Amino acid sequence: MIRAHATVRCLAAISLFFGPTLACATATPDTEGEANAARAVERLIAADNSRDINRVMLCYTDDVVWMPPDGEPLLGKKAIRPRYEALFSTYILDLTVEFDEARADRELAFVRGRTGGKLTPLDGSAPKTVDDQFVALLRRERGGWRVSHLMWTPRAGAAEKP
Repeated sequence: MIRAHATVRCLAAISLFFGPTLACATATPDTEGEANAARAVERLIAADNSRDINRVMLCYTDDVVWMPPDGEPLLGKKAIRPRYEALFSTYILDLTVEFDEARADRELAFVRGRTGGKLTPLDGSAPKTVDDQFVALLRRERGGWRVSHLMWTPRAGAAEKP
């Protein structure tokens, strides 16, 4: 229950902060920007699946904010890198991504969707099923879209399945 309230508060804060900016995108849609923002998230998932830490880090802004479902926010690439290193040293990833919504203006974008797939432990134990929903905020930087904020949680009714 606490996590649900925190998620609602977080999404409310995002809409207050980005709403006016992204409302302009609705009046004048940047469909190319929306597609490019979604492709940036696809590149992140592909880098995750290849377990390429350097490619993964290129998908994020230096000041990225991660809001995982299982703890406090992590701030900056230096904070999230050890989580990836632990993930990649423990699992083979086979993830997919589906998009429900994307909006963009010249500098900011958000993408909302779902990730699914499996995490297969390198020790040969049973795989874990991934069935998450996410919101990614992106910022146009250095000629491309990079994830600046990432929030995710298991989808309602999704349990960790073997």
